[in-house]
Amino acid sequence: MKIRFLILYILLAVVFFACNSRSGIEQTSPKFNFPTDTIFTSQNDTLRIRGSFRQNDNFRMDSIAAGDTAHFRIDIDGVFNRLTEIHIELENANAELLFDQAYLDSMFLSSSDFQAGIFRVAGERTRIPFIFSYAAIQTSRNANLKLTAYSDADEYNNENRFTLRAPIKRTPAPRFSFPYNQFITDNNDTLQIRTVSGVRRLDAITVGDAVEIQITVSGVRNNLISFKLTPTNCTDAEIKLPDKSILDQLFSSISERENGVFEFEMDGSFSEFTFSFKLYAKEASEDFGIIFEAHSDALFDYGISRFELRTPIQEIMSE
Repeated sequence: MKIRFLILYILLAVVFFACNSRSGIEQTSPKFNFPTDTIFTSQNDTLRIRGSFRQNDNFRMDSIAAGDTAHFRIDIDGVFNRLTEIHIELENANAELLFDQAYLDSMFLSSSDFQAGIFRVAGERTRIPFIFSYAAIQTSRNANLKLTAYSDADEYNNENRFTLRAPIKRTPAPRFSFPYNQFITDNNDTLQIRTVSGVRRLDAITVGDAVEIQITVSGVRNNLISFKLTPTNCTDAEIKLPDKSILDQLFSSISERENGVFEFEMDGSFSEFTFSFKLYAKEASEDFGIIFEAHSDALFDYGISRFELRTPIQEIMSE
């Protein structure tokens, strides 16, 4: 008999502790989880997220470039409780949240206020993947978003939240580079490009000589929309463009001003090109140079870049 009572007491104890344990689990706050700490962007950047849900820390994402978009998935678990609402909030207007409409229709009730960042969970769901995109618009060191999840647990355990710091950096401006660092003139002189005190300089060209210069222009992550060549003094040297058939492959229109400035418009369909032109030296000058300017389709003034190549012109050397 004693053995039977002992077994009964043990069974009752197991049931009692199991119920209490389950009751404790059922009153646990919602949990968040990043399936991976690596976030991918539309421009093929890889951004890391640092922080810990276990320590209830805030999180920080690597800086995203303005004009780029990061794509998120955050798994939200009600821990045996039904998820009721999810709220997401941006703390400034430097970014925008984007959602797929088909995803919204499948996961949330029509009574949700998506514009206000309120998502009412449809059905008896205890776990959902929360999927959205973070479109960076303008630079901000303090761009944050807050995510809050609510469940039907008791009032002390029915919500949990975290803050993600998602700073936005300036998108790279167009860049200039030279495929070659030396060029041969029509008179077979060799001119080399050097950097002197942070300024790019081409060895002096002789009056009456000409040199073909090649330069590569890159929009980096953005497409190019215009390009400009400006001589510092058009009486010292003249810029000669290549054949029209070559220009037509690169530019949608070309205009020339009286001061020797050339402006080239592009259709915005490509992000890089290499351009060749000839420079004819006419008058001696220590200060002659060419200013290159490129515009990309980046937002605001992020897509403007200027670069000057100094090209002294020397007199014909007497024998």
